[in-house]
Amino acid sequence: MSIKNLPLSVNFLVLFVLAFLFTNKVISQNNDDSTKIKKIEKQVKQLKDTLNATRFIFSKIIYNLTSKDTSATSKTSNAEGYLSYIDTLNNNLIELITDSADSTKCNCCSQKLLTSISSISDAQVLSNLIYDIEQNHFSSNLEYKKCILKLLKNKLYEFAREHYALYTFSTSHKRLIKSVNINSANDLFKGSLFQSNLDRDYTGGLNIGLTTDYLNLFAGTPVLKSIQSLFFGADVYTPYFQKNKIFVADTSVDSTDRPFASFQYLGYNKQTVFKNWIKWTFDFRLGKIGGNKARALQTGLHQDISYSPRPFGWGAQIANNGRTGISLNIVEEALAIGIDKKGNRLYASSFIDGMFGTYMTYFGAGINLSNKNFEESNAFYNSRHFKGRKTFWKNFLLNYRMTIRKIVHNTMLEGYGWRDTKERDDDVLTPKSRYVLPKDSVQKTVTTLDFLLGYAFRGGSAFYKFSVITPETYLKEHDLYRRRHMWATVGVSFIIW
Repeated sequence: MSIKNLPLSVNFLVLFVLAFLFTNKVISQNNDDSTKIKKIEKQVKQLKDTLNATRFIFSKIIYNLTSKDTSATSKTSNAEGYLSYIDTLNNNLIELITDSADSTKCNCCSQKLLTSISSISDAQVLSNLIYDIEQNHFSSNLEYKKCILKLLKNKLYEFAREHYALYTFSTSHKRLIKSVNINSANDLFKGSLFQSNLDRDYTGGLNIGLTTDYLNLFAGTPVLKSIQSLFFGADVYTPYFQKNKIFVADTSVDSTDRPFASFQYLGYNKQTVFKNWIKWTFDFRLGKIGGNKARALQTGLHQDISYSPRPFGWGAQIANNGRTGISLNIVEEALAIGIDKKGNRLYASSFIDGMFGTYMTYFGAGINLSNKNFEESNAFYNSRHFKGRKTFWKNFLLNYRMTIRKIVHNTMLEGYGWRDTKERDDDVLTPKSRYVLPKDSVQKTVTTLDFLLGYAFRGGSAFYKFSVITPETYLKEHDLYRRRHMWATVGVSFIIW
């Protein structure tokens, strides 16, 4: 049967099917072409983003490296070499496609870029570069950006680990726990060469904590490197309670001596260094004044360690049964002289010191001499990045510090308060001090001298600090008005990398 003999409706149906198939094939071919075009456009966009990112990074490397180099010839050769490479990428995107077949992986980092990154030996340059890359959205290729940042942060972390005393930049990799620190102060540790152990005044303290890269409050700019720590501890002050005829009961007092006092606390400390010539210390402590932990600690030490007389009189301590203890201490220190010639090192600095709170309020200033700069030591750790027997002595830390303070209020002597004693204004249920010194019996200017010897061993460091403080009171009994008090602090830090 011929098509002419078919019914007209069937002919129309056949023509419609043929037209549909032809149209669908054309559309499908167009869609495939469109998909290919979009895929190519996406690849080109990724390559352009990668190129822009590479140009941005190179421009930063060129600026930082050449600005550090004093040689004009070196500046020119470095800049020309990097710019030549960038021009090559600009003029030949196909070559870039070959070098980085998959621009979403870390192999997009060409050997030239890796070499450029490894050539940076200044931690400040690395930190600035990381900060610039993180803050500038120069590329939609996030994997490429992450790759570059990972390389830079790894290098910065290793540099800080080798050269700094636990300090890191905010732009570097972070560790939850970097070290565990333990130190204890006691007048027993000073020995009896200069002064016999009478177990009085500042008689002991304990501080246990850890350092971390987290909790970096007030992080600031990438030029700052810092170390944070969390800790708990206690400070203990006592009169000469070994007078058996006076201290016979828990509430006994000696009106010719200082009162019992204690401060137990939890604390946060941050030490920040700016370009190795300015250092800030922020220390905040919150706890209890007049708690029972100090009494238990001293009683245990006396009955089990030193076999000394049991201390009576803690029931008459400042704010017995406990009041809120607050201490905020801020220190700003600036390097005045730095000498490092043929292994002979001396760093002299001056500082201002202030404390505010219900523990103590004062303002002070002083000087510090050390054989280590700010980056190489802190309150917990003395850095060790020297190797070999010939550099054995360079792992030692020698430090002398003199502080002169103007006392506004000392709760440990005068009773609870931050500027004046406020206990007489409290209600009857508030813990009060049975015995305090009047304000005119407290010295308003005191000087403290600290002599510290530390050594950095493999995996940590240890120190011994001998301290002397001028008389804190005008009491003439027992020569308190002219008697200098001495104690010593021993400490150890264990590094956890």
